[in-house]
Amino acid sequence: MKKLITLLLLICTVSVFAQHTFVNGNHSLEIGGWAGMSYTRVLTKDADKHKNLFALDDARFYLDGKVKSHFEYKVLINFADLAILINGLKDVSNTPLLDAHITYVSRYINIRAGYMKVPFSQASAESSINLPFLQRAEIARGDIFSRRDAGLMVFKDFWNQRINIYAGVFSGMGEQVLLGANDKNGKLEYIGRIEFSFPGNFRDLELDKVDLQKPNFRVGVNARYSEKTAFLSGFDDYNIKTIDGKKITYGVDANFMWHGFSAQFEWDQVHMTPHANTPLATELKLYNTSFKRAGGYLAQINYYIKWISSAVAVRYDEYNPSDLTEGDTRRNLSMAYNFFYPRYNLALKFQYWYRFNQQNTGIKWNDDQFKFAAQYSF
Repeated sequence: MKKLITLLLLICTVSVFAQHTFVNGNHSLEIGGWAGMSYTRVLTKDADKHKNLFALDDARFYLDGKVKSHFEYKVLINFADLAILINGLKDVSNTPLLDAHITYVSRYINIRAGYMKVPFSQASAESSINLPFLQRAEIARGDIFSRRDAGLMVFKDFWNQRINIYAGVFSGMGEQVLLGANDKNGKLEYIGRIEFSFPGNFRDLELDKVDLQKPNFRVGVNARYSEKTAFLSGFDDYNIKTIDGKKITYGVDANFMWHGFSAQFEWDQVHMTPHANTPLATELKLYNTSFKRAGGYLAQINYYIKWISSAVAVRYDEYNPSDLTEGDTRRNLSMAYNFFYPRYNLALKFQYWYRFNQQNTGIKWNDDQFKFAAQYSF
């Protein structure tokens, strides 16, 4: 109890301008987090203005620890999502717990167990606080595949970190696993990823704030497979995260950095084969097929302007919920500007979305929007 009281007093009295690290023998513990407030405004003429609002996007707090040289652990919670949980969770991706895992580290192999980000998709993996955009592209937001899950992952780097390999087995329920959900067959999801970097030790960030003097490249290839039972299935993209049947998701991504300039590309596809006599299988018979595909891609360029601590970014992304219905592709052009105040760990971010018209209707699939956010790290 005395140690706990001492720790709380230290947290209250230490400067709030950086993460706090405590060391006790072979045990080190870092405490930190970030908070983010935003304002969103709809720009489409005659659109419903209910989206014009201030919101608390993030109130995240993490514990990041290391015991001797072999064990690491992390817990990350977003308190901004607690109200959503209390009032009834409608989107499982808004669960307050974001990370809770322990990692065994050795020279031969690393093993991580718990609730974590799965090793799939470059655009999904990076922490939101480090992104130039305030919202991920449609294919990486977690609507077509789960971004987090409970399971076991092994990973290791080779050739001076030029090659990184990840392989994991997970519940296959994604964020729903925190609610105790599972299907009756109890089958798992298998995920693998391999990355090739040159030179080694690639910085896993979208912005080049250090002004790299040599070009850095990374290419990643990943895939995941699951087979679940007794889940709703349909053409709505929110119903393909976990389907009643077999689901194979695969993709490729690339990242480049040099002298403040950086660029990302990612392409992801989902192949779904529903079980017989399920709602999705019945609908697919109308198209004389037993499977359907969904997916899309993103292309993004960024530039960090060191002398004014700013970054600009432009991204184009597409997402097609079903390859069986033509003209429903969701196309977006996004532009962002970030201003960083390093002395106080403060970032001001602006993002503008331009939605292209759908080919089948000639109208926008969503409203054009502008969003401003202030993010503070502590």
